[in-house]
Amino acid sequence: PYAICVQAAMSPLVDPPGILDFAWTWEAVFWIALSGIFAFLVNFSGFLVMGNISALAHVLLGQLKTAIIMIGAAILFGSKY
Repeated sequence: PYAICVQAAMSPLVDPPGILDFAWTWEAVFWIALSGIFAFLVNFSGFLVMGNISALAHVLLGQLKTAIIMIGAAILFGSKY
């Protein structure tokens, strides 16, 4: 809760164009909410995995996830790292 309050207070000041100037359309709200839901699910799955495997395996899964994201970005978007 503390981190949310700090982020909510700082976002309008440091995020160009700022949360108050953003064009809040239904499509934008949908994508932001969907992103939040996916972020929750990723964190929740990490919590569930951590309870069933060792810490080392958890770190290795995190590295695998990063590698998959980078490979996916290179294939889908032509990103070069």
